[in-house]
Amino acid sequence: MKPFWRHLQSCPIIPVVWDEKGIERVLRIPVAFVYLQYGSIFTLEETCRRIKESRPEARIFFHIDLADSIAADETGIRFAKARGVDGLVTTRPTLNEAGKRYGLETVLRAFLQDSRSLRRTIQIGLRCMPDGLDLLPGPVLPEEMGDIAKSLSQPVIGGGLLRSPEQVRVLLKAGCRAISTSSQEL
Repeated sequence: MKPFWRHLQSCPIIPVVWDEKGIERVLRIPVAFVYLQYGSIFTLEETCRRIKESRPEARIFFHIDLADSIAADETGIRFAKARGVDGLVTTRPTLNEAGKRYGLETVLRAFLQDSRSLRRTIQIGLRCMPDGLDLLPGPVLPEEMGDIAKSLSQPVIGGGLLRSPEQVRVLLKAGCRAISTSSQEL
């Protein structure tokens, strides 16, 4: 396990930020990681600066697939890195590999819809070796963590459709290293 993942032991909830209000909330709470699921060529650098000034220990992971006016390609990855992101979240294995080439930590996000998508996610995880996996929807993970842990060594982050602290506890107990959520309550 890479050293930066150890920070999640004290703050296993990763806030998912969709807008400026989300940034304001992140600046007031302890965090180890932040998922930026928005940003543009005009805002990304300032957003990263504000988070780093307020939370210097926080790692900023940018979901490049959802960026506004930043291409989800190698040029976009280089641009995001130059603006202060520490890592990349993507559903695309090729972007995961490109992020690694540019020295970014990578989280591959995957949606587990059925047993076929679970097998495919495991195959992709073995092939492109992301630093972590963000798997959705969270409520299905406790039953699948055995197969995932048996096949992959990367830390698993559970996310999506999480509504209660009890669901968070169940996921952490099942073996998820962290939880990603946009729920202010969680």
